[in-house]
Amino acid sequence: DVVHGLATLSREGKLPVISGDDPCFGVHLRYLRDDPRMIPRMTLDDRDSYRVFAMEPSCNPGLWSHVTPRSWVIHHVSPEQVQCMWDADVEAGLYQVSGSTVELP
Repeated sequence: DVVHGLATLSREGKLPVISGDDPCFGVHLRYLRDDPRMIPRMTLDDRDSYRVFAMEPSCNPGLWSHVTPRSWVIHHVSPEQVQCMWDADVEAGLYQVSGSTVELP
């Protein structure tokens, strides 16, 4: 899992920070790929990226690159917005939470 791997490497202090959000994220993905404990193979493809990538953390269809049900990457979100999206996913049945355990249905 990409998010889990990045969080682990971040907690371990193994992710350098470089200037610029997008280049920095690319460097972090490279570190994730190169760590033998993490994801051994990763393919990044930007074809049709705007179908799954949202620049605006909003579902307002009047905004360019807004969140849709197909979105899996959302740029520039606050911790509160991440929590809101998590709560919506749990409510929609995408995850089952019991105590400190999270499972897929």
